[in-house]
Amino acid sequence: MTSFASLLLLGQLGAVASPAPPAALASRVQEAVAARWELPAAAVEVVWSSAAAWRAEDAEAPFRLGAVGRDGWAALTLVPAGQPPRALRVRVGTASSVALAARPLEPGRLLSADDIRWEQQLAWGAPMPATSRVAEGWEVRRALQAGEPLRGGVVAPPPGVARGGTLRVTWARNGVAIEMDAVALTAARVGETVQAKTASGRISARVTAPGEARIEGGGA
Repeated sequence: MTSFASLLLLGQLGAVASPAPPAALASRVQEAVAARWELPAAAVEVVWSSAAAWRAEDAEAPFRLGAVGRDGWAALTLVPAGQPPRALRVRVGTASSVALAARPLEPGRLLSADDIRWEQQLAWGAPMPATSRVAEGWEVRRALQAGEPLRGGVVAPPPGVARGGTLRVTWARNGVAIEMDAVALTAARVGETVQAKTASGRISARVTAPGEARIEGGGA
């Protein structure tokens, strides 16, 4: 389904509006993208590139959807019975809350709630994993003006541990949890893997918070 918002965005894309695809085909493509991203179909926006006149058999024709690029574009191949395949392009994305700088920010600053302004926007491409969403405590990597997106290389997860720093490491399996002290052999941010040394040897663990890490592979 192509929403009203998507139609408005066609002008921004520089695309020439083409006749709307058959509703059944549009819905199936939207559902296929939603299933790939594990989202409700209504959360997915689809914009179709210019195409020749649609044919009646296109409505129920099988199709192949290629990989979605970071900019949201994907190749879509229609394979109608008794007809040669047709190559098309679609652009897909989702409406989501985007973090923006609420005010000018200097490099090295750790974000506070007052530094972040959330705005609903249409973001092209696959949705960002929850673990990569900016949050309080993330570090500003370069000077930012108010309104700039807080993503990519301009902000980074909070520092987790410096090389030589101490860590509290947790290992858990089958309801049994063991905690141990360790010394970091490498620096790592929250979410990254750190190499560390405990009293019993060397380990790899994922930093879960400043000064804390968890050995992967254990149970809950």
